[in-house]
Amino acid sequence: MVEETFDLLARQPRIGSRRLGHVIAGLRAFPVRTLRSYIVLYFVAGSRVQIVRVVHASRDLETVLKEL
Repeated sequence: MVEETFDLLARQPRIGSRRLGHVIAGLRAFPVRTLRSYIVLYFVAGSRVQIVRVVHASRDLETVLKEL
């Protein structure tokens, strides 16, 4: 479930990859635990997590980010 991944990110916000930080500063990505073909895109602000979008991993993530 996506909610389980959200809970994990709330507990360990810096667990995600910063591989997309060159597109949008501070953006992190983490796979949905039960649906590995989906990725949660989010920011960490202090001790809070701001979920931006959940996208299918086959999407061109740089194009998705330009749509934000």
